[in-house]
Amino acid sequence: MSVLWIIVSAYILVVNPIQAARILFYIPTPSISHQVVYRPLAQALASRGHDVTVITADPAFPKGETPTNLTEIDLHDISYGIWQEEVMKEARGNAGDTVAQITTIMRTLYVVFDKQLEDEQIQNLLKDKSKQFDLVLLEGVLPQLLAPAIQISTLGGLFGTYESVGAPTHPLLYPLSTRQKLIDLTLWDKLRELLIFYAIENSWFSLYDLGNNILKKHFGPDVPNISELTDKIDMLFLNVHPMFEGIRPVPPNVVYLHGLHQKPTKELPQDLKTYLDSSKHGVIYVSFGTNVDPALLPPEKIQILVRVFSQLLYDVLWKWSKDELPGRSQNIRIAKWFPQADLLKHSNVKLFITQGGLQSTDEAITAGVPLIGMPMIGDQYFNVERYVYHGFGIRLDMEALTEEKLKHAINATIEDDSYRRNMEHFRTLINDEPQTPLERAVWWTEYVLRHGSAKHLRSPSANISWRQYLELDLVLILLSVLLIAIVLSVLILRLVYRALRFYLIVVNSIQAARILIYIPTPSISHQVVYRPLVQELASRGHDVTFITTDPAFPKGKTPANLTEIDIHDISYGIWQEEFMKGERGGARDLVAQVKEIMGTMYKVFDRQLEDEKIKTLINDKSKQFDLLMLEAVSTPLLVLSHIYKAPVIQISSFGGLFGTYESVGAPTHPLLYPTNTRQKLSDLTVWDKLTEAFIHYASEKIWYSFYDVSNSIIKKHFGPEVPNVEELINNIDMIFLNIHPMFEGIRPVPPNVVYLHGLHQKPTKELPQDLKTYLDSSKHGVIYVSFGTNVDPALLPPEKIQILVRVFSQLPYDVLWKWSKDELPGRSPNIRISKWFPQADLLKHPNIKLFITQGGLQSTDEAITAGVPLIGMPMLGDQYFNVERYVYHGFGIRLDMEALTEDKLKHAINATIEDVSYRRNMERFRTLINDAPQTPLERAVWWTEYVLRHGSAKHLRAPSANISWRQYLELDLVLILLSVLLIAIVLSVLILRLVYRALRLYLVGDVKIKKN
Repeated sequence: MSVLWIIVSAYILVVNPIQAARILFYIPTPSISHQVVYRPLAQALASRGHDVTVITADPAFPKGETPTNLTEIDLHDISYGIWQEEVMKEARGNAGDTVAQITTIMRTLYVVFDKQLEDEQIQNLLKDKSKQFDLVLLEGVLPQLLAPAIQISTLGGLFGTYESVGAPTHPLLYPLSTRQKLIDLTLWDKLRELLIFYAIENSWFSLYDLGNNILKKHFGPDVPNISELTDKIDMLFLNVHPMFEGIRPVPPNVVYLHGLHQKPTKELPQDLKTYLDSSKHGVIYVSFGTNVDPALLPPEKIQILVRVFSQLLYDVLWKWSKDELPGRSQNIRIAKWFPQADLLKHSNVKLFITQGGLQSTDEAITAGVPLIGMPMIGDQYFNVERYVYHGFGIRLDMEALTEEKLKHAINATIEDDSYRRNMEHFRTLINDEPQTPLERAVWWTEYVLRHGSAKHLRSPSANISWRQYLELDLVLILLSVLLIAIVLSVLILRLVYRALRFYLIVVNSIQAARILIYIPTPSISHQVVYRPLVQELASRGHDVTFITTDPAFPKGKTPANLTEIDIHDISYGIWQEEFMKGERGGARDLVAQVKEIMGTMYKVFDRQLEDEKIKTLINDKSKQFDLLMLEAVSTPLLVLSHIYKAPVIQISSFGGLFGTYESVGAPTHPLLYPTNTRQKLSDLTVWDKLTEAFIHYASEKIWYSFYDVSNSIIKKHFGPEVPNVEELINNIDMIFLNIHPMFEGIRPVPPNVVYLHGLHQKPTKELPQDLKTYLDSSKHGVIYVSFGTNVDPALLPPEKIQILVRVFSQLPYDVLWKWSKDELPGRSPNIRISKWFPQADLLKHPNIKLFITQGGLQSTDEAITAGVPLIGMPMLGDQYFNVERYVYHGFGIRLDMEALTEDKLKHAINATIEDVSYRRNMERFRTLINDAPQTPLERAVWWTEYVLRHGSAKHLRAPSANISWRQYLELDLVLILLSVLLIAIVLSVLILRLVYRALRLYLVGDVKIKKN
């Protein structure tokens, strides 16, 4: 058990204890491969004092011998009777009948569920009104249980799974486990996979009617439909690793638990151990799992296996369902059961021939044994395709199996050691995690219990229709406006044409590593965020070079392993001249602000590259780096990835920017997943949506238009052969964001997007004595006012400053105001000014009633940590977005500087101080975002060293990263389908015309004959 998990467990149990909860597990599928996965979780929760009830088709314990706190309700006989009859009696191995297979499985599961609900044990449980549950973990849905629900899957996501939490889906880029082919798809393969996908999807959702009938039969006609019940899902547990399933963007309530069922290694039975030890050339292990009876395979295929095995040097252990195997040779040993997980770990096992079940796959990965997969049913085709993709196995289809193919596959996987090396490398990658699967499962289960829900982690796109997702109402309005504009334009052009015609006629856009961190923005709020990470990496022995405009240490006094390159003067000179001198506070000038910021940033970066210290560093060919951490706001920095050929972590001192999420394949949406240029987020009218969409696309256009400037700068300093920024974006391995997803807005992201909210915050320090005395002695409490580091408050409009002064002077509260001058005109005795306050520590004083802020992200983080409600007066950049989030989460009020009046300010101050809901909401929000297994700094260090350990993190990128809309929407394929459809329509019309003419000629001729 990891040290981190011990610390977290101690904290949870001692500091923030979870009361014993009543938890229900319901796994109806009568298949041992479904039942064993979540047994360790159920037993771990019971051992932690929770009262756990498990409804199961395969009890783990004999009746009456379950451990304390665990109750098992046995549905074995009623379930397996139907399952054996409908599913298990058929032979498997034909890829062409996948749609029929899955339809049969799903229909059978519904029948099993129906029969289970008739069972007296289940009836008694559901009717017992005294038996209430605090949490349910379900393979499906149950309407009567009014408790938070975690949906659990023994494999990956299924149809509707990802949609229920708002993760994006794509039939080709983000394949489900029903896919049969994944690699090197031709257009024909894509068409075939699409056909299978939509056929299964149609079959899957069509069975909802059967499911709804079953629910209404048992729970009454008023029970909600399945489509409504999916809205009650709080969290998803998936028994797969994202690297195996395929990297996809998911919201934080999707928890991957690959290998959850695996147990510590046990000693093998003595006879089996002796057999394995004594094998001269090694052993091949053969098993087709629990859902396929190998004796029901086609006899000719069984004999191919037998004949090939009999010719091998190796011994063969074959899990076989009968007492005899026709034609069995001496080197083949059969048994109805083997301790598979432990057997595979024996050093003499050379190869595992499997049907491709997920638990078997997990056990092979843990053992490091290469695979030959012969898929037969369900997700096995997908799993075996992943063997081939990751290079640790070969696929053989049973229907096309020959002796030559089987011999070749066996010899290749055993003799070519790349298969075993790839398996071991893959095992290293997926096991490199801060928690074990069981630790993670327990932690997230108790997270839901602690907070009574996890719906705050759902994406806003969860269970919404395509009409809502695509904002079709808005699109319809825009198209209507466009159509009207076109019509009017045509009419005007016609009038102009006529006038001109008349005129002409009449008149005439983890070893110690060498790490380079470069944050070029000359703003202390950008620089302080990553200082703790910089210093922690240096203290861990890494050789860190930090190019910064605000060094943390005096020259020559940096700690061991840390070098700071100071570019303060050259940077702030431009920043002060170009940017800081302007007035702020007008929401309407946001697009112009973006343009101004970007223009200034690029000028700053251009001048920085001319600095002698930077030129010396870059020109020193002996100075190489193992990792680059580059600020996201300055895209030309990516040129360093070309210079140093090192992995890149892009770092942002706030959330994602334009292009940030696209670079790793996360979906974007101008309204559902807002960037930090948004000014309004809640209760949007159609006009608001149009305004926000305009600002989004105008800002985005400006952002990308600066790529030309960026390319000019990097070519100026590094030569004309250097790649463009558009290409360099593909070098990004990972993104660090200084924000919490609940604050930014839940969105689906791949695992290489790491949230680090509050990274800059330090342990509390004692306040200066005079300030502490002032705060302690305030009778009615203190309001703290600061507009951050990027706005000079003295440059605000004088009339707005006087509104603030007059209102503050009338209050019973004292006011601490961070003010840039020595004097404040009209200042009353209750207002104290200073050019600096120890803000983070000051806010934690119990006498602070309110923080009036510009809405900067670091100020926001510090207010959340202190639990102080906010009034936000946004002036610049992301501040409008941040202050909108105050309003959304109910812990603050927004006031726009340009519309500020004394009445509005008085009302906002009285409301936030006197209405305790603001402070309560702030404290609840703080509890939610701080409930994490690692601190932001621990998380940042872990993922930084993850990239160093593996030399990259591109294996965590979604396949949609940096692809065009044409590729994402498969427009080539759509064009072919439309062309085929058009040809079909044209041919149909031609044929109908020919038929019509032939009939007409026939009828006319017939009439003439009759007349004659």
